[in-house]
Amino acid sequence: MKIRTLIILMFCGLLLTSCSRSAKSDLYTIGFVQITENPLLDEARSALIATLQDSGLVDGRDIRIIYRNAQGEIANINLILQSFRSARVDMVITSGTPCMIAAAQAFRDIPVVFTVAFSPEQIGLTLSDLNVVGVYDPLDMEYFIEIIQTILPDCHRLGLPYNPAEANSRFAAERLAAECHKKNLIVEATMVASSNDLLQTSQALVRKNIDAFLVAADNTVALAFDALVRVSHTNKIPIFITEPGEVRKGALAGIGISYANWGRESGALTASIIKGQTLTKPLIRPATQKNIILNFKVAQQLGLTFPPELMQKATEIIQ
Repeated sequence: MKIRTLIILMFCGLLLTSCSRSAKSDLYTIGFVQITENPLLDEARSALIATLQDSGLVDGRDIRIIYRNAQGEIANINLILQSFRSARVDMVITSGTPCMIAAAQAFRDIPVVFTVAFSPEQIGLTLSDLNVVGVYDPLDMEYFIEIIQTILPDCHRLGLPYNPAEANSRFAAERLAAECHKKNLIVEATMVASSNDLLQTSQALVRKNIDAFLVAADNTVALAFDALVRVSHTNKIPIFITEPGEVRKGALAGIGISYANWGRESGALTASIIKGQTLTKPLIRPATQKNIILNFKVAQQLGLTFPPELMQKATEIIQ
């Protein structure tokens, strides 16, 4: 209770600070940093901005949004944040866990709102030291593995390419390995230092006789996802991914959070802060809407079928 009270008091102070800063310029200015070019991240960002517009906060009229993309390079994030500091922004919005971590550490005098990320607690940041609110991925790996076993009841060995330099990817890999251990599944986790390494890494996983590829919250893998899809289809090994929208690129199934809804929930928090409204607890909350997207075309290519009960549960089936 004391920690939550402290967070609320901190935000009251931040809101007053933000208002005084805004008075110095024509528009309340937001610096928005996104980790990489990605349709799902773009979907969340568009939904967030649309929610601001629906709340009467239109970019260029009521607020000013400075958008920057780190292009998948961690080093670019701090440069972007420095530019926001120079621009004297009133708020920072982040998309991607690395951006949230960097912004939380760089800005203590203005609000930081995050979307498409894990929570600070999940990756080891102390909430009482942060002026951060946002919506995070609860990363329900039990449900993720349950769906995989529904489709592949005889699976035993799963291949996971991941970049340990990303806190989000490292956390996801640990959670995934722990859940697989509970279910007597073997995870072959192979490090991917850059997106250029993914083709070779995925081919190495094939030689380990895996039954499926797993992709979980990894921006490096997402950048070279097409390479993984080629290996998957050539060797008839399905891909399961925690970002459902990526199923359209050639994965068999995606089980995870709706990015559009994620952006809307984060946008509602953002609007409340800008308007000086009392924030509804908790200030850091899980995204609520799960999606299951199945790719029927890929299933046919791989010689697989979806159980009827799973197809009934699916949010979308790609034909």
